[in-house]
Amino acid sequence: MSAHADTVPAVQCAGQPNLTAQVNPSGILPQNAPVTISGRLTGADGAPVAGHQLDVRVSYPTTDEQILTKTAADGTYSVTFTARDRAESWGVWANSAGDEARCIGYLSVQNLSGFTRFTQRPLPPAEGLDATVGARLILPSYGPDAGIIDTTVAVEFSTDKKTWKHVGYAHTYDHGGFTYGFVAGHDGYFRFRYDGSETILPSVSEPYYVDVKTETAFQSFNAAPEPVAKGGKLTASGTLLRRKSPQAFVPASGAKVAVQFRADGSSAWATVGTTTTDKKGAFRKTFTASKSGTWRASYGGSATYIASTSSTDNVQVGVKTAFTSAFNASPEPVAKGKALKVAGKLNRYVGGKWIHAGAGAAIQIQFKAAGSSTWTTLGTTKTTSAGTFAKYFTASKDGTWRAVYGGSTTYIGSTSGTDYVDVR
Repeated sequence: MSAHADTVPAVQCAGQPNLTAQVNPSGILPQNAPVTISGRLTGADGAPVAGHQLDVRVSYPTTDEQILTKTAADGTYSVTFTARDRAESWGVWANSAGDEARCIGYLSVQNLSGFTRFTQRPLPPAEGLDATVGARLILPSYGPDAGIIDTTVAVEFSTDKKTWKHVGYAHTYDHGGFTYGFVAGHDGYFRFRYDGSETILPSVSEPYYVDVKTETAFQSFNAAPEPVAKGGKLTASGTLLRRKSPQAFVPASGAKVAVQFRADGSSAWATVGTTTTDKKGAFRKTFTASKSGTWRASYGGSATYIASTSSTDNVQVGVKTAFTSAFNASPEPVAKGKALKVAGKLNRYVGGKWIHAGAGAAIQIQFKAAGSSTWTTLGTTKTTSAGTFAKYFTASKDGTWRAVYGGSTTYIGSTSGTDYVDVR
């Protein structure tokens, strides 16, 4: 029988000689209560058996506590022990010349209760917004998974760990888990109180500090111009806000903002500069562009405000390129099996104006068959000193043509317009 018993079965005695036993107190015992087992040993004729050794044992889930005693001149005996958590049963044995007398009884001892590690969501909570705290209510001596389910836990709050105020209740579910929802107001301590039951002792959790902060958010972030020439000036700018109420944000002035960069092909962010927001929450920082990559702003938070990170903005560094509108696939239409010429011109933006790209730029000629969504590279060519290019193909099916320049460490890639050709 387990320590969860609500009733105590009657003592059962059997065997020879005659042995009696009773437990005092009976019923459900408080933790560490003194318990006395007493009785009398008599022979078949009813005469007391004096000086006989008795073996008294108290059973626990993993061990037995053994107590040896002897009967008095009148055959009586008495032993006292402390009823520990998870005590289950007791027994008294009297052995003599092959005979055995025994009495068996049961104990129901109040179990210890306790709380597991505190949980909190979110971490930290934002002032004025919903948050939760929680834990698990368990029977520690039965293991970490022995939850006390379907019971009520009181939730208390204090600003100084001295004066506690009852703020609500939580109900335990599977494995004794529970959560308590609240609107984050100000810093303070939470703790949980379980009032116990007939078979389980009450307990109070350790205080847990909840640090309530003001939420922040970047309203905007931009890195410009896009693209930017290598060695040119790039400005990162945006606005940082703080929450004033559940429905409104206001500028976060005087906040230190870190501008961060991650080069294309890398997974690591690096802080490349810092700045401070003005009274409107705005900030801006100018850098010299050296390589393509992604930019963002980060606010590290403070004792009052929650940290936040902006959206990202990818900026390509290099000289802009563009295909002129002269891109063409001809003739249109074209007879099947006949030659088809794809030609155009690539320009680059230098010194504030567009000029031809010059010789040697690798151009991919791509084709997408009618009814398909896939572009296929059918050939490559290079630009002349005037930035022009041309490539001949054998016409085989209807479809759309385009030219693609993949770019380089100096020049930014670009894609031409498209031209559909009907093959007959």
